[in-house]
Amino acid sequence: MSLWDIVVAKKRANGSPEPSRPVEQVRGANPGVSARAPTADRAEIEAAVVKHFCDGVAVSQIAQLIRERFGIAMTREAPWRVLGEAARDGRFRYLPRSESSLADRIKERFSPIREAELEVVNTSVVEDVARVGAERLLKLVCQHNRMNLKVGAAPEVHVGFAGGRCLRLVAEEFARLLTRKHESLPETIYVHAMIAGFNSMDPTLNPLFFFSSFVDGHLQVETKFMGMFAPGIVSDEKYNVYRQERDISAAFEESKKLNIIVTSASEWEDEHSAFKGLCDAEMRALLDSSGCIGDIMWHPLFPAGKSAQLAYRLLTLKDLEELPGFIHAGGDVLLVLGPCSKCFRPKSKVLERLLEQKRRVVTHFVVDSRSAKGLFRAPGDPWGTHHSER
Repeated sequence: MSLWDIVVAKKRANGSPEPSRPVEQVRGANPGVSARAPTADRAEIEAAVVKHFCDGVAVSQIAQLIRERFGIAMTREAPWRVLGEAARDGRFRYLPRSESSLADRIKERFSPIREAELEVVNTSVVEDVARVGAERLLKLVCQHNRMNLKVGAAPEVHVGFAGGRCLRLVAEEFARLLTRKHESLPETIYVHAMIAGFNSMDPTLNPLFFFSSFVDGHLQVETKFMGMFAPGIVSDEKYNVYRQERDISAAFEESKKLNIIVTSASEWEDEHSAFKGLCDAEMRALLDSSGCIGDIMWHPLFPAGKSAQLAYRLLTLKDLEELPGFIHAGGDVLLVLGPCSKCFRPKSKVLERLLEQKRRVVTHFVVDSRSAKGLFRAPGDPWGTHHSER
């Protein structure tokens, strides 16, 4: 079956009108090539087109190369359609560079994180950061499994997701990576929801929603899920009471097995902050007056020496105060920090606060370059678009 026949069959199956014929088999136009290479199928042609494109070949020249290699004539526009479909299906992607020199500058300036791993992704979009974050998560999962095997522990790793737009992308990409074989993958990955459900929250931001990403039958590991079904927001005075209730306490008991916590953060000044959207007017006013910088794992962050006594708080498996102990016991906290997915605002302020923490609450940072450059921002440049150089 020719490339054109395959395209038409797909269109017919989808109930779409047949496209204009962009590709036709050339018979006898290049007998030598035709004799060496039988008619290529659609996937093979797509692979060749994408390979030439990624090698920097002008799209206008790709059609000629396909003719020479496969004996198939293409219009000049046909490679664009092939590239578009491959991109939509996620078969080729842009890989941003890492800014190692900028990461070194940050670690030199913020001595508390010198033992942490920091990767700065040269990008201004959250999807790129999420992909790198998922790759880092995969490495951590494999590392923890290797440690388990050394001490004779079960070949399983427990990962907690804190929720939010960025982590939804991380979970999707991480699940995609798990469809491939990797050295040191555990037999089972337990996915924990670090927060309870919220009636007022976009359901796609809740880690319970992420579970659907891990039911693909092609995953190379078994996945099991640990949810927390409880009120999302509780009064401060009843916070510890709720944690002792039977169904909720079971989730907290299972959380003792956590190896890795994946979280993101948002800035209080960003109107698209999911945490800010969950606060009522009274809570917002109190956080405003207390100088709230942002939040991590649904807990507010304040400048050093400041805090606020809130009437309500979000029910999460771990408080910020518990993270240093979690890390000391061998756990890892992966922060995946990209710009706002709606307005692309960088998050330099909340990043700076987390970097200067004397008691570590993060072991691995994956951040976008604009947020990182904002740490060296010039006066009057709150977004860090013009960072100072040494």
